[in-house]
Amino acid sequence: MMTLSFLMCIFSAKLMGMQVAADPGVACAGCTTDYMPAAGNECADLKKYLNCLETAAGPKDGCTLLKDDAKKIKASTCTTDFAPPCTCLKEFWGRDPTVDKECGSLKNYTECLNKAADAACDTGPKASVIVVSVKGRSDSKCSSGASSLGLYSAIASFLPFVITAFRL
Repeated sequence: MMTLSFLMCIFSAKLMGMQVAADPGVACAGCTTDYMPAAGNECADLKKYLNCLETAAGPKDGCTLLKDDAKKIKASTCTTDFAPPCTCLKEFWGRDPTVDKECGSLKNYTECLNKAADAACDTGPKASVIVVSVKGRSDSKCSSGASSLGLYSAIASFLPFVITAFRL
């Protein structure tokens, strides 16, 4: 019986370890800190910033910009050579995070990226690659179902105590 309890402790520790991820807020803040649009180079700097935010947001947690940071994106006058998916990125990241419903924005963002297909915003990833991360964020934030991994981790971490307590 002790072997089973020991194995369950190891199993639950591995499951719990799978859920630990890098903090996307730190990466997103780094993008915002680095964004300094230079005169005459505003479009290139904006594209770099938007690609940085999207990469930092990743497929699950996303980034939450401050309202002022989103305003800077929206207020950008860059129009030269600015086509989808750059426009998709600008619309999504330039929305007011204090007012906008994120699930609706993620849906619109996904639709815009799907139309852009294999185009890329400057040197960033193709829209078809970005849309996979956006769908992951949408699923994790907007789905009504509970995460099965979280449920199994909770059960697996509690099970060794039950087995030990009742000596099963």
